[in-house]
Amino acid sequence: MDKTPKIALYGGSFDPPHIAHLAVIYQALECLDIDRLIILVAYQNPFKGAPCFSPAQRYAWMQGLLKGLPKVQVSDFEIRAQRPVPSIESVLHFSHTLKPSKLYFILGADNMAHLPQWEGYALMQELVEFVVVQRQGYTLTSPHSCIYMPLPQITHSISSSQIRTLLAQHKIPAHLPPTLQMGVLKSFKETHARS
Repeated sequence: MDKTPKIALYGGSFDPPHIAHLAVIYQALECLDIDRLIILVAYQNPFKGAPCFSPAQRYAWMQGLLKGLPKVQVSDFEIRAQRPVPSIESVLHFSHTLKPSKLYFILGADNMAHLPQWEGYALMQELVEFVVVQRQGYTLTSPHSCIYMPLPQITHSISSSQIRTLLAQHKIPAHLPPTLQMGVLKSFKETHARS
């Protein structure tokens, strides 16, 4: 690998991972000129409540789903902090440790409206090029300089919160990757039996 690699960061709670998350990853590998795509599994999203599934479980699911994909690395950097980690911290960490010649930061269109309120936003603008993923129901208009990445294979809205609602009804959501469906349902039942 080049001493100054081109890196993309894609973070999320993945609570649980679904087919749109995978579509983002495959599309990024296809569309971006990168040497490595780092998947950041969040301990907890700074803008949301505690996740439904444990950090270790979500990390293991992402590792299993992405095993063998060249260029993809699932990182537990944010999990090890054991607290919500602002994106700027992850950006600074990978900027300093990997010294990339190019650093992309992938985020959903739903985040664009609040992006200027993110901690360290001005510094992030200097360090990364934003890659905005099209999401159903969100308009792709932005005052920010960024790359837009459509997901043509995702034709309707998919979210982890929709999946959790179906799990609460003891249904197996179609948007879960097939290899995770039974494990996610079992984990959900065990988590909620304890609560």
